Amino acid sequence: MSQALQDVIEHRRTTKVFEPMRAARRLFRFGRALAPSADAGFMSPELVAGWVGAAKGLYDDKPQMQRDKAIRNATFGAGSLLYATEVHGFGSCPMIGFDPVAVASEFSLLPDEIPVLLVRLVERLPITGRKNAGPLTEVLNFA
Repeated sequence: MSQALQDVIEHRRTTKVFEPMRAARRLFRFGRALAPSADAGFMSPELVAGWVGAAKGLYDDKPQMQRDKAIRNATFGAGSLLYATEVHGFGSCPMIGFDPVAVASEFSLLPDEIPVLLVRLVERLPITGRKNAGPLTEVLNFA
C-alpha cells in the first residue's frame, strides 16, 4: 500500500452534516447543475424550478429527512469505497453493530456527526481453496 493511500485511510473521516446555509447553497448549485439541460432544451426552466422547489420542500425544516438523506449519502459513499478497495487489491466489508457513542468519542466527532457504518479494509490473502480457519476442533465448541 502506498504511503499516500495509508495517510488517507488513517486521517480521513467522511461526515454528512446539515447546515441551513450550506443547504441553501446546495439548492442553488442544484439549479445551476440543471441549467445545461434547460439550455439544451431537455428541461424547461419551469421544470428546473419545480425540481429545486421539490427538493427544498422535501428537506427544509425537516431534521429527520435531512438525517435520513445524510445516512443514505454515507451509504453510497461507503459503497464507492468498497469498490475502490477491490481495484487496489484490498478486501473490504461494511461493519455495523458498533457502539456509536464510543466511535464518536474515539474519532472526536461533533455532536451533529453520526457514525453510520465503518468500513474494514484488509490486504487480500491468496485463495488457497480452503478457508484458513484452523482445525474444526479448535474452531467449534460443542455444548
